[in-house]
Amino acid sequence: MLKLHGFCQSGNTFKVAFMLRALKLAWEPVFVDFMQGITRTPDWRDLDVQLVEAADVIDMAEAPARAMRRKPRSSVQVAAELVAAGHADGVVTAGHTGAAIVAARAIPSAKDRVEA
Repeated sequence: MLKLHGFCQSGNTFKVAFMLRALKLAWEPVFVDFMQGITRTPDWRDLDVQLVEAADVIDMAEAPARAMRRKPRSSVQVAAELVAAGHADGVVTAGHTGAAIVAARAIPSAKDRVEA
């Protein structure tokens, strides 16, 4: 079963929960109290969570394909590459949907599985 760690008032947590429900996946919410500093505790730091550098950001006004060529280390491209390499299970973005689709379609193993 998947666990969604998040803050219930977060729009981003809601988006992931909405996607999980839409895909009819088994999941459970895990409340993360960011306001009380839980992410600074040893228990939180022992979770298998890795931060990956993504130096570029794609602005919502940019043309997706051109932006992806100009910004190869954008967060959405890095995330798609992590999925292709088996280091992540999926990508949910609150950013540029067109850029997310371009990033996913550029990875041969994901071409037939892209859902927008």
